[in-house]
Amino acid sequence: GLFPLYVLFYAPETFNRYVAVSPALWWRDRVIFEYEEEFANEHSDLPVKLFLSVGGLEEEQYPDSRMVSNLIEFHKRLEDRNYAGLEMEMVVVEDETHHSVFPAAFSKGLRSVFP
Repeated sequence: GLFPLYVLFYAPETFNRYVAVSPALWWRDRVIFEYEEEFANEHSDLPVKLFLSVGGLEEEQYPDSRMVSNLIEFHKRLEDRNYAGLEMEMVVVEDETHHSVFPAAFSKGLRSVFP
């Protein structure tokens, strides 16, 4: 889930649709937040469709990683930037863990970015 977000901020023109399932936003002291901030300093538009998701039980499963809290914060940050062209959806898939969330979230993600 972290790789699509890395590409989004370093080579956003590579794709126009992104699905990030259960991204490890905690990795390297939340470095993806820094990548987004660097991107925002140079760009006001982000013309992509982005789907973000996480399992509702992930925070309970791995409390130190703050999987749900981090994704909610990340989503809000992107919303607050008001990037031109960004179409974004975020879903917390209830009753799913980090290991079980992928099938349901990926399916929802594909339907979101390919309506």
